[in-house]
Amino acid sequence: MRQGPSWPSVLVAAAVAAGCAGSSIRPTVSEPFRATAVLLERGNYLVNSVAACGVCHTPRAGESWLGGERTDAFLGGGSVLRDEGAGLRIVAPNISQDRATGVGAWTDDQLVRAIRDGVSHDGRRGASADSVGPTLVLGVRSTARGPHPGTP
Repeated sequence: MRQGPSWPSVLVAAAVAAGCAGSSIRPTVSEPFRATAVLLERGNYLVNSVAACGVCHTPRAGESWLGGERTDAFLGGGSVLRDEGAGLRIVAPNISQDRATGVGAWTDDQLVRAIRDGVSHDGRRGASADSVGPTLVLGVRSTARGPHPGTP
């Protein structure tokens, strides 16, 4: 027998909805975060182990969730989560460092705003329901080839 949602999950959903329902979108700053070796290592750990961003944001071989991650398209987006019964279809966005199709041209603070507040770099709402922060941003940045712009 299927049960309804638990009270804690209802409260979390309500809190997320309330937090995203405000009429103002905070502005962002263009300065990159100061990246240290420790923060980059921690961010890489969060992206690749704890949050496991690639599970959703990396396309699969054969376009099935059972296929292996395409190593040539790490964090390249395009994976689709469907629940036909609920009318749900979510396409994971490209969060690779590609400047044209990913988040490579976004500022660090725009990434934080997307992750924390669910607001895209261009001000659209609904970018994310996660609440993490600058360390995860540095983790996403650490997937790029070459040093992070804030690295001394």
